[in-house]
Amino acid sequence: MDTVSWAAHRRAVVHTVKRRVPFVDPEAAASRGLATLCARIVADGAVDRPADIWCEAAVDAAFAMLREMILAASRQVRPATADDMPGADA
Repeated sequence: MDTVSWAAHRRAVVHTVKRRVPFVDPEAAASRGLATLCARIVADGAVDRPADIWCEAAVDAAFAMLREMILAASRQVRPATADDMPGADA
């Protein structure tokens, strides 16, 4: 595949991630997916349909990023203020 084809695939992968997994950075997910594809090629040699594998890996990476965001948000503790108390505006 030439560079132009890979650039077109990247745009498609980013678009797919953006559509399937909102609230995550689709560019970062596409990069993680590409890293997964490269690791698979190193381990297994040539693969059939690398663009499909890249897209699937990017979506999986996006879901992992979303889980990381949810877990990080659930760990954040915000101290209570007087405004949080019932009747504080009275």
